[in-house]
Amino acid sequence: MGGVPRLMAASFVAFFVSENFDAYLFQWFKNLTRGRHLWMRNAFSSLPAMLADSILFNVIAFYGVFPLIPLTIGLTLIKWAVGVVNIPFMYLSRAVLEKG
Repeated sequence: MGGVPRLMAASFVAFFVSENFDAYLFQWFKNLTRGRHLWMRNAFSSLPAMLADSILFNVIAFYGVFPLIPLTIGLTLIKWAVGVVNIPFMYLSRAVLEKG
C-alpha cells in the first residue's frame, strides 16, 4: 500500500499533461490541415502524447524501483500499437455519429 500514493500521483500528472498536450497538438494539426486528414491528426497528436504519458508515469511511479528505459519503451510501443489499430474504429464511430 505504500506505493499507492506514488502511483496515483503519477497517473494524475501523466494524464493531465498528456491529454492537454494531445488536445493542443490535435487542434494545431486540425488548423494546419484545414480540418482534413483526421487519421493524420489523430496519429500525430496521440503518438507524441502517449510517449509523454509513458515517460511521466514511469518516472514518477517507478523511479528507483524498476529500470525505466525498457519499461517506457515497452509501454509506449503497446500504446502506439493500440493507437494505430484505433484509427479505423475512429472513422467508424464518426460515420455512425454523423448518420444519427
